[in-house]
Amino acid sequence: MKSIYQRFEHSLEPEFEFEGCSLTLSASIGWALYPDNAHTLNELLDKADAHMYKNKNAYYMGAHI
Repeated sequence: MKSIYQRFEHSLEPEFEFEGCSLTLSASIGWALYPDNAHTLNELLDKADAHMYKNKNAYYMGAHI
């Protein structure tokens, strides 16, 4: 999963110009695997959501994943 995340993250890195403004994109990603992390759809979504916020908080604290 880390490899997929890193490929996605690197695809967002380049800065680009739009109507004279310099822009960069970012995204927050969370994942959960069945049946390792959960056994129902709602549990999977909750786990993925929690993982996304964990990654987002780590990013803002300077611990890039």
